[in-house]
Amino acid sequence: MSLFGERRVAAIIPARGGSTSVPRKNIRPLGEKPLVAWSIEVAQAVEAVDQAVVSTDDEAIAEAARQYGGAVAQRPAALATDDALVIGAVRYRLRGWHEEGRSVGVVVLLEPTCPLRRPKDVRACLRRLAEEVVRDREQHRHD
Repeated sequence: MSLFGERRVAAIIPARGGSTSVPRKNIRPLGEKPLVAWSIEVAQAVEAVDQAVVSTDDEAIAEAARQYGGAVAQRPAALATDDALVIGAVRYRLRGWHEEGRSVGVVVLLEPTCPLRRPKDVRACLRRLAEEVVRDREQHRHD
């Protein structure tokens, strides 16, 4: 049984190709691997994550993600502009999973531009969230 019972935990790694401030940033190397690889490896190391996907509009990012064992979900270019919000890409991916018959109860957002996060940090956040869910259930039981 997972931290969230029957609820599936999905990690979404949003990595668009059209950054104008730092072109190609998600595939630029940091240390010995591309920026996007750091988030993929964190997602793979967190046992509570049932599925993880790199959401991208860019084939070079998709290829880098696959090289590091990441699943890839294409998103429309309209959801990858400088003005597009990350939540749009998250909603698009959630709709895609729903249409595929996959249910997701908890989403972990792992942005590639935060490469120094560690698996233990994500685990701690998920534990905290699970505690809050239990606390809320208990409170509603007593209301």
